Amino acid sequence: MRVVAHTTVYHPHTHSLLVYGGVVAGVARFSKLSDRMFSFQLGSKHWAEIHYPRAHLRDTYVPRERAFHTSTVIGNYLVVFGGYSHRHNKEEICYDNQMYLYHLGCQTWISHDILSTAGKDYRYPKQQGVFAHAADVRNGNTLLIVGGYHGNVNSDLLAYTLPPMLAGRTGDSLEPEQICGRHHSLMECTANPECGWCSADEICYGRTVGINCTTNLQTTRCPGVCPALGDCHSCLIHGNTTTPGGAPSVAYKLRLGHCTWCVQNARCHHRDDNYGVCGLREDTPSQVPGWWGAKGTEVGAVEECRVLDRRPGLTFLKYKHPADLTHPDSVTIINATTVDFSLLNPTTRIEQALVGGMTARLLGFLRPPESWGDTGEILRMCASHSSALLRLASTDNNNNNMDVVGNLTAELSQCLPARLPS
Repeated sequence: MRVVAHTTVYHPHTHSLLVYGGVVAGVARFSKLSDRMFSFQLGSKHWAEIHYPRAHLRDTYVPRERAFHTSTVIGNYLVVFGGYSHRHNKEEICYDNQMYLYHLGCQTWISHDILSTAGKDYRYPKQQGVFAHAADVRNGNTLLIVGGYHGNVNSDLLAYTLPPMLAGRTGDSLEPEQICGRHHSLMECTANPECGWCSADEICYGRTVGINCTTNLQTTRCPGVCPALGDCHSCLIHGNTTTPGGAPSVAYKLRLGHCTWCVQNARCHHRDDNYGVCGLREDTPSQVPGWWGAKGTEVGAVEECRVLDRRPGLTFLKYKHPADLTHPDSVTIINATTVDFSLLNPTTRIEQALVGGMTARLLGFLRPPESWGDTGEILRMCASHSSALLRLASTDNNNNNMDVVGNLTAELSQCLPARLPS
């Protein structure tokens, strides 16, 4: 992926470079803002996208797409500040003035409630936001912001010192969990993934040291890096990192950074969770055991990915106009026989003229469950607002010739049975 106006920082605990945001290529010669995050593992020289939790209606503490912002690593946090974030008819703010906190152990954005100890001091003191500025860290816990543009070029130098619950000064040996007691409210405590709130005595404890609490600690989610990794190699390279200098976060104490890959549902999960058995019937759309048997395949070493990572399902390929069937623009494996695809939402007449039509293909094997028996099920093809062609070959056919068994062009949704060869 080509990107400019992004940020890149070094994360020492994973020996990785973290890339966030920027301007990426869209359709043809058009571009768009990005909120994607990538990690480059320096030891293995491997790229992975970090699929952090997103919601359709995202919270205000989760940043939107942006460019010309700054990112710094302070303690366990990636601190993103400012940037150009204008989205016409959606986000009518040119220069953002917020600071965003991303927990690098839990791999999730953190609510601003965690800063309430500092009152309103964490808010940017200027009326307008800023982009194209510079940022650095002083003494391990102070964010410095200098210069930038907000309608005019400025020479401001601003400093914000993070609370000790988030980051200590250089040389301090405070563990994040040991300092949770400085949070004095439920919202503030539960916003910190290192901590948990005890409702019995109204005290904030460390997430793994709250043994004095007679009730369950109220905590925020800390999924760790495993669910954020979307393929076998990423799961076993970026999900098995060492932490020099001891465990800097509760995520490492809980071993959330030690991952394994389940082939059947294409999910990365940490090794010690209560996830259950990989490949159970819950992992199939029909809720019946898959053709692979009662238990699926778990991959624990990156060297095994090439041989063992053969996910059941159909290969879904998409081609932008003009289609080159030898070079798809998108390749995914889906555990379904229905797909919904469309054009890439062109927004101008020029873009609409350039986009053209979209071509898609589904390739794979059909394995009817043995339980179907003589239920009378028939193979059908369906289409809407498209033209579709269905080809099949029998596994007994040694020459691999594909027979056309269906041809359909439809505006509204329409289905017809496949004409199987005799």
